[in-house]
Amino acid sequence: MKKQTLALSAALILALLASTIARAEDNKTYAGISLTTPGEFSLRLGNSTTINNANNPTSLKIYSGLKLVDGWAAELGYGAFGSFHFKDPSAGSKDKGKISVQALTLAARHSWELNDSFTFFGKLGMAYNRFSYSDTLGQSEHASFVKPMFGFGVELKLGSHWSVPLEFEYLGKSNTKFGRIQQEKLEIGLRRSF
Repeated sequence: MKKQTLALSAALILALLASTIARAEDNKTYAGISLTTPGEFSLRLGNSTTINNANNPTSLKIYSGLKLVDGWAAELGYGAFGSFHFKDPSAGSKDKGKISVQALTLAARHSWELNDSFTFFGKLGMAYNRFSYSDTLGQSEHASFVKPMFGFGVELKLGSHWSVPLEFEYLGKSNTKFGRIQQEKLEIGLRRSF
């Protein structure tokens, strides 16, 4: 049920993105996609053993924004931060597990034009972080938290409609079933104004 809710949320974001683009006039809206750092994950096995993830998952974020007044915009985003894979280190064990990480963000964004080529921006909002665990033994667990988020970065303008943003986003930290988790991402992508 929770996977369906998250999938529905992602579909709603994409629908909002499509409708925003369809109604766009005079660069009032924007949309983008970014490649983000996946981070690292570790699991505790028993009281003394910690297992680090065995892969580096592809981590992406899509987002859409609506410019409200000069310099200010409202931005909605969805991050699919990949699935971290784990192997049981016990001799002879073939048990494998994975933790999938996703986030939804809603933020106010402010931009400052530095010159004709660069814009600095900052954002402040809320982030819903979700984690799903499953393994080859049929076990599954879920955890989530909602926390304030912030971000900042710089955009290199490639013309009147295209830019390349480089950004840092902090999506919060919390104690969960999986231990203390801190979500922060360094991102680079491509943004289009409509």
